[in-house]
Amino acid sequence: MYKAKKHWVIAPIIFLGIASMSMVGNTYAEANSSKTEVSISNSENHKGSLQVPDDKKMNTINSETYVQKNEEASQKLLMFKQEKKKQLKQIIGLTDEQIRIFTSSIDEATTEATIKAIIDDAEKQATENNKEKIKLSEKTKNENDQARKQEDAKQKIESQVTASQSTKVGNNLNENIRINNFSNANPEYSHDEFDPSKEGGRVLPTIGLNPPVIKSLGYKADKLYIKLSHSSGEKFNEVNKVYSVDITFGSEVLPQFKNYGQYYDIGYDETRDEYYIQVTGRLAEILNNPQNINENSKFTFVVIYRAIDRINIIKSQPVTVKLTNKDVLEYNLSEVADRINNEIENDNSLTTEEKAEQKEKVKQEFEKGKNNILNSTNDAEANNKYNEAVINIERAHTTGTAKKIAKAEIDAEAKKVKDEIDTDGTLTAEEKEKQKAGVDQEAEKARGAIDGAKDIDGVNQGKADGIKAIDDQHKPGDPVDNRKEQAKADIDAEAKKVKDEIDTDGTLTAEEKEKQKAGVDQEAEKAKGAIDGAKDIDGVNQGKADGIKAIDDQHKPGDPVDNRKEQAKADIDKEAKKVKDEIDTDGTLTAKEKEKQKAGVDQEAEKAKGAIDGAKDIDGVNQGKADGIKAIDDQHKPGDPVDNRKEQA
Repeated sequence: MYKAKKHWVIAPIIFLGIASMSMVGNTYAEANSSKTEVSISNSENHKGSLQVPDDKKMNTINSETYVQKNEEASQKLLMFKQEKKKQLKQIIGLTDEQIRIFTSSIDEATTEATIKAIIDDAEKQATENNKEKIKLSEKTKNENDQARKQEDAKQKIESQVTASQSTKVGNNLNENIRINNFSNANPEYSHDEFDPSKEGGRVLPTIGLNPPVIKSLGYKADKLYIKLSHSSGEKFNEVNKVYSVDITFGSEVLPQFKNYGQYYDIGYDETRDEYYIQVTGRLAEILNNPQNINENSKFTFVVIYRAIDRINIIKSQPVTVKLTNKDVLEYNLSEVADRINNEIENDNSLTTEEKAEQKEKVKQEFEKGKNNILNSTNDAEANNKYNEAVINIERAHTTGTAKKIAKAEIDAEAKKVKDEIDTDGTLTAEEKEKQKAGVDQEAEKARGAIDGAKDIDGVNQGKADGIKAIDDQHKPGDPVDNRKEQAKADIDAEAKKVKDEIDTDGTLTAEEKEKQKAGVDQEAEKAKGAIDGAKDIDGVNQGKADGIKAIDDQHKPGDPVDNRKEQAKADIDKEAKKVKDEIDTDGTLTAKEKEKQKAGVDQEAEKAKGAIDGAKDIDGVNQGKADGIKAIDDQHKPGDPVDNRKEQA
């Protein structure tokens, strides 16, 4: 058995590895050459970056906090690197050198984003490697198969050539070799009419011109095939049928083969357009003995057949069956062609059109090879032409790799659609994840359908259905501008709702209400600005969510009204005491006037506290308190100055 040389397989793989490693190395060499330092910052706009704060702005506590955060960030990055290096080793398709380069790049990376990008590149590289390996594997397999078939054919021919002539002929007869060469190039035939209705059969004078002749004989699978020429437009079939065949071997008359009455020893192969006799008994003994196939063995064939409206006889002169090396090669080549045609027909990876194309190629290569064999000047040249023809015929059948290609196309379509989903600004993050999950599910179903296909048409159908199902998973949302208008309307609705809540909040003063409502309007404007500036639906939703929260936060209820009432009444009591003290120390008032004014204070204080208790909101409480204090203060009315009183007295 011929074996393909190892370097046919290994050399392309080595080349692939070097090319891939070079690409990876250059990519990350450039990345490393343009690498910039990143730092930690606690600012609102740069969370998670690394920036060493100004020493002058750091006290001891801040310095310790920075060191701690820096260590935590470094530890987190280190753990992330370890996780991704494990993931890298699990990627199928990377060479050891590529893994080394990607690992080194991860070690040098300073951010998680860079590390994720490295993993993405590694997965892309593995995909390319796997595609190349599939192509290379198929190419190598075909080359090895062709080389093996060529070597098998070569060894078969060499064994035939080196065998003795008698053994070679006999073996080839048993191996279904066609006998198509007679010793007399133009054998003579008698052609007479035969009347089977007359007792013994009466031979009449010859009628008709250009009678059919026996063109060739073939011995295959215990059948002796007889090919007749189609002279005078006569095509032999079940209408123009053979009635009997008489065979004489030397002087030995063999039992007659019949095709009438109760006997049906003769069949017709429509595909080959040949009659055949089932070889049994004495004929089988003769044909299966190589010693009987030689120049001294004479065969006579008498064929009785019906042509349209008469029965004719074809009788050959005794002929010697000869078999040359060219005959062997020609027939063997026809067997190769038959085998390859059967393989093509049974290859479920080929379409009907592809089968027809490959069979036509087989036919062309067979005819070309046969002519080259027959035109050869010696056996060695004929053998070489046969070997070439076998290779060319077998190459005509290319086993389909449709399933692998179809599944690769499914994977490519799935990736393309998921990328489109990821970049679709009309979808939310949740909607994107849901649609991408649908893509993965449909891709898996399509790959299963392709694997289960019985023929190439099934493969193509599975691929087409899969691609359509994958494409259908991407359903764009409403245009972003439409979403923006709705989001801004939602902001306005929320602002109105919160301002209404502020207006009806009895714990707030009028001033507090105005201030809080102004804050609502301000946050609503900020939110609508953020929504207008959003690039995608996630940005719109985020701007809306942030705005609603900020608007809601503007409403800050005051203390409960009852708490405010108690404080207000305490303030009334305090004011009443103060005013009564002022009255008591007022030297312009008589004792009677003082008692009267203090009684007025007590009266107004009670009225004020009653008003406060009856207030419905904080404004009512404040108004009751203010009115009460004024009324209490008004009760103190100083008298005439003492000196005036003295003069009067």
